[in-house]
Amino acid sequence: MNEQNELGLILNRSVEMDKISDFMEAMLTQMAREFPGRDLTVLAYTPSEPPRKIGTGRLNAQTRDMTYTPEE
Repeated sequence: MNEQNELGLILNRSVEMDKISDFMEAMLTQMAREFPGRDLTVLAYTPSEPPRKIGTGRLNAQTRDMTYTPEE
């Protein structure tokens, strides 16, 4: 995790595109336990060379709202 509370993940090819938002929510939930009170961001990348960003998950620490935004 970097100074902006962002974590980049290169996803396995077996992760289905329609399951990425569920995976991101699970990651953010676990990260919130490790880093309470912090706004968190998870960036998902393809396992290609170079990796390509496919989505962003965010957790607002105050409201506990989680969002997932796929790349266009």
